[in-house]
Amino acid sequence: MPRTSIEDGPAPTAPGTSRPLRRFAFVLLGSLAVFYSLASTAWFRERIFDPVLGFEARLSAFVAAGLGLDAHADARTIRSGEFLIELQRGCDALEPAVLFALAVIASPASMPHKMTGILAGTLALFGLNVVRIVSLVAVSARRPKAFELVHMEWQVAFVLIGIVAWAAWAAWSTRRAREASRAAA
Repeated sequence: MPRTSIEDGPAPTAPGTSRPLRRFAFVLLGSLAVFYSLASTAWFRERIFDPVLGFEARLSAFVAAGLGLDAHADARTIRSGEFLIELQRGCDALEPAVLFALAVIASPASMPHKMTGILAGTLALFGLNVVRIVSLVAVSARRPKAFELVHMEWQVAFVLIGIVAWAAWAAWSTRRAREASRAAA
């Protein structure tokens, strides 16, 4: 095994070991820049964010009412008794779902694995967001003073859940690729 010294420069690395990481970072950061540039426009807010927030408000109010809570939606607002919850940017699952999808797209995986990940992850994040909103409706009805605390905790948890979802998808995709490689050999 060859030895290196400080004079020889850095120890050699396996060819291509940093290239996938650089590609991932470049694609992810570039696509995030495009997304946030689009997301900052009035067009995006009116055509994408507002309809998504309205849909999530209506769906969450429907689920909350189905669970016996007093909940009614109007546009982006959910009324529960005397409490009014207005969904704003950041209350939606769109941004976490887009971030998740962009991380999946930037990852080195086959297109079928990416499509499976994007579909499953996006549905899971939107479903979890409905659970989050319904839980906030329940808190507002039963413990209104705890609303802000629960709201803030959910925001932190939602970010962490998005990261864990991507890591779980990456582990699943890597495992599937290895199994396919072994089966082909």
